[in-house]
Amino acid sequence: MHKQLLQGLQEELVETTMVEFDNGTEWVLDFYIQSLEVFDENSFYGIKINLSTLDGVLTESDETFAITENKNEALSMIKTFAKGKVLPISLLEIVDDWQYCDTN
Repeated sequence: MHKQLLQGLQEELVETTMVEFDNGTEWVLDFYIQSLEVFDENSFYGIKINLSTLDGVLTESDETFAITENKNEALSMIKTFAKGKVLPISLLEIVDDWQYCDTN
């Protein structure tokens, strides 16, 4: 995405949840909504997920930019992803599936 556009990107924490892996380690998942206003007209929304250790060390992060113009849709996705404990590594694939199912 164009560097100048990204300067207007805003992020807001929406959900935080814990995930426990098979080896017993616990991690923190933070889910953010990203908003970007383009040319003072349209707003676009994306999602960012951070995976951190319990002491706050960020270990993995991924984000999607401008996946919808509907804030409620983005918030719904975030709440569903938080409930399902979606990891950053899976974000792009799951968003692709979500959008594909939404158009069919």
